[in-house]
Amino acid sequence: MSRKVIILFFLLAILSLNVLIQNNTSFSTQMEKIYNNKLSESSSLIWHDDCSNTSSFPDLANAWYNGAMGDIASANGYIYATNYGSASGEHGPVYYHTFTSTIPISQLDWIEAEIQLDGSSAIGAAAIMLYDSDYKRIAILDVADSWIADNEAAAYAGWYDVDFNAAYTPKNHPGDTLLEPYRETLRLEINSTGLFGLIPRVGEYKMLDVTDLELEREISYLCVQFRQKDSYTPCQTMKIYDIQMKYRIIEEDTTSSTITHPPDMIIPPSHTNYSITWLAYDLYPATYNIYQNGSLVSSRSWDNDAIIYNLTALELGTYEYLIVIYDTSGNSAVDVVMVFVREIPNLSNPLDYQLIISIGAIVVIIIFVGVIIKNRG
Repeated sequence: MSRKVIILFFLLAILSLNVLIQNNTSFSTQMEKIYNNKLSESSSLIWHDDCSNTSSFPDLANAWYNGAMGDIASANGYIYATNYGSASGEHGPVYYHTFTSTIPISQLDWIEAEIQLDGSSAIGAAAIMLYDSDYKRIAILDVADSWIADNEAAAYAGWYDVDFNAAYTPKNHPGDTLLEPYRETLRLEINSTGLFGLIPRVGEYKMLDVTDLELEREISYLCVQFRQKDSYTPCQTMKIYDIQMKYRIIEEDTTSSTITHPPDMIIPPSHTNYSITWLAYDLYPATYNIYQNGSLVSSRSWDNDAIIYNLTALELGTYEYLIVIYDTSGNSAVDVVMVFVREIPNLSNPLDYQLIISIGAIVVIIIFVGVIIKNRG
């Protein structure tokens, strides 16, 4: 026997043993490997400004409002307004922060602000507002003096649709004098049922159903606004202490599903006890198609369960089984299994074929070792 032939038989033996090992790999082991490749569905971010300086609000938006004027400054952990007049129609400044990427309302969890009014003679308000790219207001968290409500001060939240139709939490607080200094933390929160205003002295107040929120609308700007009423004493003691907003980033799914690669097969004709099993995983599974020699033979939905295709009544020949699995984003993964239908001795158990292959491999290895020993002798 030539050396090349011996080496060829040796390689075939190793391949046969590898096929046997692959076929005996447990379902749980394969699934464990697949689940190690999970994707992140989304991540939550919190935009936070502690108001120790004004760097988060570099851009002046006074042109957005009639009579807006002045500047903002910071001291002792809060932002306040400066340099605006007290004549009729003169209001305080508006500065804004531009988000790096727009935030759909559907991805907003909540926004809150801590605001304080100090001067009992001051007539004004301080607010945090969200705007879209067309400079249309989406939301407001506002603390104001008595010109807003019937009490000495008021805290409220508001929400605006694209046509400026508004929904508010109650502006009056019956039974509360709310004497200044008045400091409050206000929050707007969105969940699966709707929009809620959380004002500590008012409680939780449902403002809108989730279907009324124009969820596709996008947030572009966050503003701080200080304002006074007509010619009253400027409210120079309006203070904003803290601003936070939580939202979600949904990452685009560009990753294909993970799929196992079953080995090629040799089976006898007209046998019904053989099948191909694929194990696959995706966060957003959708459908799969199986093709036999280019013709579609199976098309079904897929939910991370094992995909099993039975091989029944195949005649002698060579068959290519190609599977294409899809997720909901349209990403796909592909695998091909070749099935060779050959005349094989009629044994009682399909596993006996693998046993014959394994025994043959061992015999070849023994012959190979014997030849080497003989040559060395």
